[in-house]
Amino acid sequence: MKQTIISIFFACMATYSVAVVKTVSNVPGDVAQFSTLTAAIIGTAPDDTLLISPSGVSYGSITVDKRLHLIGGGGQDNVTLNSLTFSSSSASGSTVEGLNIIGSLSSQQVVTGLLIRYNRMETLSLYRISASIAYNNIISDRIQYLGEQGGQIVSNNIIYTANATFPALHNPGTQASVFRNNVVFLGPTASMLEATTGNFQSIDFHNNIIVGALNTDECMNCTFNNNLLSSCTNCTFDTGSNNGVDNIINTVQGFVNYISPFSPYEDDLHLMPTSPGYQTGTMGTDMGVFGGQEPFPANSIYGILIPGLPYVSSFQTVNLVVPVDSNLPFNASGFIIGE
Repeated sequence: MKQTIISIFFACMATYSVAVVKTVSNVPGDVAQFSTLTAAIIGTAPDDTLLISPSGVSYGSITVDKRLHLIGGGGQDNVTLNSLTFSSSSASGSTVEGLNIIGSLSSQQVVTGLLIRYNRMETLSLYRISASIAYNNIISDRIQYLGEQGGQIVSNNIIYTANATFPALHNPGTQASVFRNNVVFLGPTASMLEATTGNFQSIDFHNNIIVGALNTDECMNCTFNNNLLSSCTNCTFDTGSNNGVDNIINTVQGFVNYISPFSPYEDDLHLMPTSPGYQTGTMGTDMGVFGGQEPFPANSIYGILIPGLPYVSSFQTVNLVVPVDSNLPFNASGFIIGE
């Protein structure tokens, strides 16, 4: 990971091949093409990118009906939405990153190919979301409908259940999906899997760290490999249709810094060399969010700053007074979090 110093904040994302980039800000006096996110969505064409400015006021409950790339700046409560809902299959292929969603991200129609990363949200509902990936998110309540559609990948997320009894994974699905390299903090009486309406099926669980209880009997035809678990029921797989190897049962996770309850701005979930999950994941990588294929960016405070997006660290005008119709000289510097 490296930080690259730049001379000026220039909102141009080289990682996106899109038709048009447009700006949105609901802050009075800001210069932007749209003052509300709803108006921006209505006024853009499919595959456009919307760069959403930080604001102390929520952008509201947002509905997306076409393929768009919604990009906030990350940061604590930086770009806040009450909720985000996909309302049409035409929204397939959309990107959602760098947002603070205080409610849920969900879909009313079947959408495919979503990229959901670097967000904070309360609930991620995967109902009607197919062949999509969600990684490097911080989820403060639960994930719903994992496996309701096939091809879902939930990778390298931090999930901490604020409710003492809510399961981390709620409303089971039956389609093949992947749950890997996540760190899950469960409430005192919460279970990992909610099976009151049936069992999860055909889920590949690997490289996760679960601080709490897992009962594998709440899953059918599932695979559990290289997970670090506080406690586990039937992790020997003597009965049932599940299988798994190299799971570690240990109440010590070995995080660099963690004091319950989890705090995304104070805790450090890197693993110490003495951790039972250190380099014991599949392919010899760490279990948890800093291992695997989509590790959290090391300098991003768990994805709070967005890789590839320039950030201004200083801005200073050279002259406070300039003639009419002349240029205003200034000096600016900043950085980019490397991928």
